Formats: sequence, C-alpha cells, structure tokens
Amino acid sequence: MPSRTARSSSPASPVFVAPTMTEVGSVPEGRVIDFLTRKDVRDTPEEYVRQNLEKALVRQYRYDPSDCLPEFPVKVGSSRKRADVVVFQPGAAHEQEFVFIIVETKRAGTSPFDKKEGIDQLKSYMASCLNAQYGLWTNGDERFCFAKRTGTKTYTFEEIIDIPGNGQDETDAQRPERKDLRPATADNLLFAFRRCHNYIASGWTGACRFSVRGGRPRIGPCRLSPPSRATAISGPAAVWQTA
Repeated sequence: MPSRTARSSSPASPVFVAPTMTEVGSVPEGRVIDFLTRKDVRDTPEEYVRQNLEKALVRQYRYDPSDCLPEFPVKVGSSRKRADVVVFQPGAAHEQEFVFIIVETKRAGTSPFDKKEGIDQLKSYMASCLNAQYGLWTNGDERFCFAKRTGTKTYTFEEIIDIPGNGQDETDAQRPERKDLRPATADNLLFAFRRCHNYIASGWTGACRFSVRGGRPRIGPCRLSPPSRATAISGPAAVWQTA
C-alpha cells in the first residue's frame, strides 16, 4: 500500500497582539499634584515644604480645604505679591480682607533673617491683610509663628508657640492638651525631629545622636551637662505632635 504522509491536525498558533496602553491621570516628569488645588505644579525643594504644610493645615490643624488657598495674591503697597498659602475665615470669600492665617514656606537652608525670603516678608504680608491674625514661616527645619497685635497706629508681631487650629483660640494653641494631639502627616514629624535636634545642638552642652534611616527618624542617647541636671525617666517613651 502506498505510504501516506501524516498531516498535523493542530490549529495554527494565534498571533498575540499587545493591547494599547493609555496613561490616565499621569503626572508629568518634574511635576507634583498640589494637595489643595489638585493641579500639577513644578516639583521644587520649596514646593516639597509647602505640600507638607498644606497637608498639616487640613489633617492636623483641621482647617477645611475650601478655606485654604496656595499662591494667593496679596496687595502690598502699590505692588502685588503671592503668599505661599493662606487660610481664610470659615466660609468667607477668597478675598484679601478675609485672610486669617498666612503661611510662608521656603526651601531648606533659607535663613529666617533673609531680607527678601525671611520672616520680614511674612510680617509685611500680615500687615497688608488687615484681618490676618496669625502667620507661620518655615523652611522645614526651622519654624516661626507670630500673632499680630493691633496698636493705635501700628502693628506689632509677637512670636508664639504655634498657630491655633480650627476651633481653637490662641490660649488653646499655646497650652495643648491630650485631646488636641493629632497624628503627624507626611514628613511633618521628620521636620519636628529635625527642629528638636537643632534646638538641642544649639542650646545644650553634651552629646546627642540624630539620624534618619529608611525614612524614619531615630534619636540616640542624649547626655546633659552637667550630669547633675539629668533626670531619670522610667517606662516606654512616646512621641506626640500637637495640632
């Protein structure tokens, strides 16, 4: 019998075509999404500090996001400047006469005594906003808070511990209670540890180790001088942050 050649009955392998990938809501390189406006802004060292403060105003100080606005134009004399973040009186129109708190954020390393970028800039904005009561200046590592005191013909600025949170008065902010404590957001706890480190390093005599590993701040053993001032503390240590 003549031989027959066997034919394969298996179907041809299908051709795989990769699906078309469409990016949705991607953030362009070198940009970040602003926490308050949800718009993309340029990613800079100063913006990094501002984004942390914006989150703190809402999550720690409990201000309504609709009452907070970045890059708000402030009329200073005959010119217009832009305040980094302002907090308006609750539910008020976003106009200069209703500004309650002004926040100025600077890149790390900016001196608070710089003639253009320091605390004097913040004070000039506070003086120009008649109803602004409080101001906060920070470069992340250093932080200054002020209350505006109105005199008969001029303003004075008194340095205070912290600006009040939503629903707080100034006394509450200066003497926080346990009920006022809030979990730290973003890198604000890291900033707080750095400030503690700077205060210790500048005002204490002794040795203190401070480091950040894996994104978590760590404080090593500290020694006060003279040793007679040291006080023993028993039990586990806890870290809290006020509003």
